[in-house]
Amino acid sequence: MAHFAEIKQSDNIVIRTVVISNDDVNANGGEYSAEAETWVQNNIPNDPILLEQFGGTYPNTYWKQCSYNGNARKQYPGKDHHYYDSTKDKFICVQPYSSWTLNSNDDWEAPTTMPANSTLLNNDPLLSGPLWEESNLRWSARDENNNYYIWNNTNSTWDLTTE
Repeated sequence: MAHFAEIKQSDNIVIRTVVISNDDVNANGGEYSAEAETWVQNNIPNDPILLEQFGGTYPNTYWKQCSYNGNARKQYPGKDHHYYDSTKDKFICVQPYSSWTLNSNDDWEAPTTMPANSTLLNNDPLLSGPLWEESNLRWSARDENNNYYIWNNTNSTWDLTTE
């Protein structure tokens, strides 16, 4: 089975993925061909649920084949979570926060590296986190007693603090 992503032309965001028979793909240009993408465009109807979500006006879209196991075009795209970069011919996650930047592997990175240390100063494990706080440009976490911690980049520890 072949997988294809439907992508909004306006912003290249993936709005759905569908499964297509390999026979249909092979009979229409083969894998990752423009012909197969055109065939999908012409033969897969607009999704009525998406039509409703878009207020009754279906967006202009195009289709790109994707790889369920991530062997091609970087990764399998999820609805509203990935966009298609035609220059790189890849599906890339949507930028999670405005302060994050793409690295050389086309993965988003925070301004400070996510802590690998998941143990708090009192040796309790993190209950939640690490979570990125865009408003403070830092990592935070909570322990099982709901104590609030922020990551200290200087000494690579979790500091207990008040909110």
